Amino acid sequence: MSSSAWYVHHLQAENAELSAAASEATDAADADAKQFADLQAKADAMAATISQLETEKAVRATKITMARDTVAKTARRRRPAGACVAIRAGCAQGAAMKRLITIVAVLLIAGCGDQQPIVKLVPAAGPQIPDSLLTCPASPDVPGDDATQADVGKYMLDLYAAGADCRSNLGAVKAILKPTKTPAGER
Repeated sequence: MSSSAWYVHHLQAENAELSAAASEATDAADADAKQFADLQAKADAMAATISQLETEKAVRATKITMARDTVAKTARRRRPAGACVAIRAGCAQGAAMKRLITIVAVLLIAGCGDQQPIVKLVPAAGPQIPDSLLTCPASPDVPGDDATQADVGKYMLDLYAAGADCRSNLGAVKAILKPTKTPAGER
């Protein structure tokens, strides 16, 4: 194959790769556009729902205001003329009573404000765990590349012994922290 034929073949291969990449990019852009359109539709639906809820809220507020006005008008119509004077007099007496109660409460509270309560923290006495149970023996050194089967076997036995010792310590700590309950007749 001549160098110009090879060059043309090479350019055609690059052109095919670029066309495939452009096609993938177009597909990805189309998928993104579809996803954006879906999200836009959801946002529009949510905006419509929010608008509807705000309208319902405004209607309820109007109904509540109208109901309050109706109750107030009805109450004013039913009250006899002499009741207004009695109510106003009672309100004046009630206001004076509230002021008196407030002054007495402030004086009582002011008398208690100087002393701080004394709080002493007492450490809880927990079970004593010996330091020897809080550590595990170190794992044995791994044999090197020139180790024999006997070295590997000894390593495995030492590793098992270290693990068994650690499990034994953990069991002892567990027995101290969470003692098993014995039946009522045994002790």
